[in-house]
Amino acid sequence: MVFKVLNLFGDAKDLRNHGESPHDLRHDYHAMAEDVSAFIQDRKLNSVTLIGHSMGAKTAMTLALRSPELVTNVVAVDNAPVDVALNGDFTKYIKAMKKIEDAKVTRQSEADEILQKFEEV
Repeated sequence: MVFKVLNLFGDAKDLRNHGESPHDLRHDYHAMAEDVSAFIQDRKLNSVTLIGHSMGAKTAMTLALRSPELVTNVVAVDNAPVDVALNGDFTKYIKAMKKIEDAKVTRQSEADEILQKFEEV
């Protein structure tokens, strides 16, 4: 789910909360689009082509819709500009991750034990 902005000089940017980018409590498409917009403007780029995979693709589409003057093309990889229902397993694993976070585990085995309870359901 990493989104990269590339130019001839080789600059690249991970989205917030991804890769080497800083972590932020705000994590939505508008915020990430604002980050990419600032990146483009700081470098005085124009006519950019954004290439995004999954969440990065939706971020690229969000920026293109909000600031079409900045974006010439969008390459959306493994994503479509539509809403789709999440399958039941997604919700189950989100709950599991929350339990693991709340338990403040310090060892992988502790996280595995919590996750196992969700696997048995």
